[in-house]
Amino acid sequence: MAYTSFETGRGEVYVQSYPTPRRARLVSEGGGSEPVWGADGGELYYWHGDQLVAARLGPGASDEPPVVRGRTPLFRATYLHALQPNYDVSPDGNRFVVVTTDPLATKIVIALDVLDGVQRRARSSR
Repeated sequence: MAYTSFETGRGEVYVQSYPTPRRARLVSEGGGSEPVWGADGGELYYWHGDQLVAARLGPGASDEPPVVRGRTPLFRATYLHALQPNYDVSPDGNRFVVVTTDPLATKIVIALDVLDGVQRRARSSR
């Protein structure tokens, strides 16, 4: 399980075993929020201010949460922070959709019929 806690006085991202909670492990450095798991469970994405960070995780000892193997800043964006994540990552980890506060970002792309191998069509609007 990944979550944000303010127990240190600022938002930090932690992981913890589930359903039986044990010791929590700090993932972020210097602040973090709104964690989202990658499809394979080996990466955890989170925001550090206006920067998206990918934390590589490895297995912990028996009954322990995963350990952090490294952190990579990915990109900066005028991200709209909220109570729930306003972004997501594609299953291959190569693309992101992000809700921004950029007033010039007015293009919306809607993908239709993308499930079950159905032909993909896209429609754009401004």
